[in-house]
Amino acid sequence: MEETSEIRAKGIASALLRAVQPAIPAVIGAAALTFLFAAVMPFSWVAAISWNLYLDRLSDLFVAPIGNGGRLALAFGMAAIAAVLAGLVALVIAKPEAAGLTSLRDRFRRAPGEASDDEPVLTRRRIDLHPDDPPRPPIRAGRDLPAGGLGPLVGDVVDQADTPPDMVDADELVLSDLAPAEEFDGEAPWLQPAEMTAPPPMPDPADKSLGAMVARFEAGLSRRRQDAVGKGANPLVPGAVTDDEPEVDFALEAALGTLQRMTRQSVG
Repeated sequence: MEETSEIRAKGIASALLRAVQPAIPAVIGAAALTFLFAAVMPFSWVAAISWNLYLDRLSDLFVAPIGNGGRLALAFGMAAIAAVLAGLVALVIAKPEAAGLTSLRDRFRRAPGEASDDEPVLTRRRIDLHPDDPPRPPIRAGRDLPAGGLGPLVGDVVDQADTPPDMVDADELVLSDLAPAEEFDGEAPWLQPAEMTAPPPMPDPADKSLGAMVARFEAGLSRRRQDAVGKGANPLVPGAVTDDEPEVDFALEAALGTLQRMTRQSVG
């Protein structure tokens, strides 16, 4: 019975040692540093701490004047408190599962390259910060893209290169036969002759009104211009080149302008 209890006690002690083993270095370091700090601080600080924490009511060592005994007791107390806090922090960092901080541990310890294809890391990008958009794994070529890639198919290019030109012409003829025929009223528009615009009719010479006189002047002037342009484009002598510009009858132009002004004044 005693052996069983001893074995059980040893098992509990070993389990407790394994549980607190990650925190042992932090506990030792924090306790040592705090003890050294309390051992070298001035007596005025020791007295102030004792007065503010009412330590004089707990022990006579902290009653003024405080000696080395009070300093030593304060150093041990501060070292114990620092060791407990450091041990708790070390245990939380070493075993975040017990404190529910697994996601925090994964965020700081897990590298992006260590994740396997079966368990993708759900990262949160800047464009995915909307609350309705859940985190998604990053795109990977080996997992998301097809085996042949996204490039053009080489087989179609090779088939087109190997196709003889006769077959290509035959396909074009078949496509032209299958194309719908457009219906036109009468002949096709590109086969119809162009409409010839006839010159405006000459006014009656018997009409003595001012408008008729202006119309006759304008018709005569335009006819003169057309004759001058035709003579310049088709000279009588093929080898000769005439540099003279067609003559302009300034008197006729002035008379025509005067008649136009008179017409506007009479009409207006």
